[in-house]
Amino acid sequence: MAVPLLGSAIQLQPPPLYYVSVGVPARTMDAAIDGIDFVTAARLFGVLWLAAGMYMTFIALRRWRIDPAAAIIAPLLLPAFPRVLHAVTTVNPDTAAIVIGASAIWLAARVFVDDDADWRVAAALAGVAGMTKTIGAIPFIALGALLTYRVVRGWRRAHPRGKDVALVGAMAAAILVPYALWQAWQGGRGDPNWQNPLVGLNTRDVLGLPGSEWLETAFSGLNLVSDYYLQEPLDVALMVSWTRLLNLLLIGAVFAVIVACAKEPARRSLGWMLLAGAVLYPTIVQAQAYLNTAVPQYFLQVTGRYGLALIPGAVACIVIAAQKAGYRRLVYLLSLAGLVVLGIVIVNGWRVI
Repeated sequence: MAVPLLGSAIQLQPPPLYYVSVGVPARTMDAAIDGIDFVTAARLFGVLWLAAGMYMTFIALRRWRIDPAAAIIAPLLLPAFPRVLHAVTTVNPDTAAIVIGASAIWLAARVFVDDDADWRVAAALAGVAGMTKTIGAIPFIALGALLTYRVVRGWRRAHPRGKDVALVGAMAAAILVPYALWQAWQGGRGDPNWQNPLVGLNTRDVLGLPGSEWLETAFSGLNLVSDYYLQEPLDVALMVSWTRLLNLLLIGAVFAVIVACAKEPARRSLGWMLLAGAVLYPTIVQAQAYLNTAVPQYFLQVTGRYGLALIPGAVACIVIAAQKAGYRRLVYLLSLAGLVVLGIVIVNGWRVI
C-alpha cells in the first residue's frame, strides 16, 4: 500500500502467503495473455476468492445443521457487505478474509456441534490464516478464547478437557510462531531509519495509561457493516441505508443467538465467538499501535476491515437467529435485497464511469 505524496510503502511486515498465491499466477497471466496486465489479473483472482468464501460459508452452515436451502441462499448475502465488495475488487490480503472466516466457522462447528475437531486441522487452518494476514486470524483467536474459558471452567469443576487444551495450543502456535519468524526475518531487511509517515495522521499520542483510549473503541467492532469504505461512484445513498439496516440486524442476530439459544450451548457459542471477535480485534490493533511506535499511539477509530474475517460468522448468526425465531424466509428476503442493492450500485458505478 503506497502512501500518497510520500512515496512510502508500508507493506513490508504482512506475511507472504496471499502475495505468493496471487502474485505468481498473476505474473504468469500478465506474460502469457495479451491485454491483461498484472493488476488486472490479480484483481480477477478476487472473484475466485469470493466464490471460494461463499462455498466455504455454505459448507460451514451445513455443519451448523442449517437446512440446505438456507445454507445455499445465505452466502449470496456476502458480496452485499460493502467491506467484502471492496476487498474482492482490490489487490490486498483482505481478499482472503471471507475464506478464512468461513473456515473458522466450520472449525467452530466441529468443536461445539460435533465435538470431533482435530488439533492438526485447527493448526493448519489457523496457520494459513495467520500467514495470509495476521489480524485475519481473529476468528481463530476468538475461538481460542472461548475454548480457554471452557478449559478453565472444566478445571474448576474437576472436568478437564485435554482436547480443548490441544486445540488452543495448536492454534496459538500456528499463528504466533510463523508470525515471530516472519517478523524476525523481515525486520532486518528494511531501512533501519525508516519512520512510518502515517504516525500522527490517523493516530494520536497516548496520554497516561492506555485504558481510556482503548475503551473508546472496544465495541466499535460491532459495526462490521456500517464501518466501511467504497469507491465514490459506488457509495450511494442506497448503499448507506442498506448498511445501516444490515448492521442493526447483525447486532440483533448476535445477541439473539446468545439469548434465544440458551438451551442450545453449541449454537450459543457461535454468538459468543462473534462477540468476542468483535471486541478483541479493536483491542489487538490498539495494542499493536501502542507497542510498535517510539511514542505510544492509539487509533481514534479502528477501521472495520480488520474484522472482515468475522463477516461469515455474522451471516451464520443471522441465519440461526431467523431460523430460531421461525422467520426462515427472512434469510431469502435479505439475500434478495442485498443482490438488488448490489446490482443497482454496480450499474450506477458503470454509469458514472
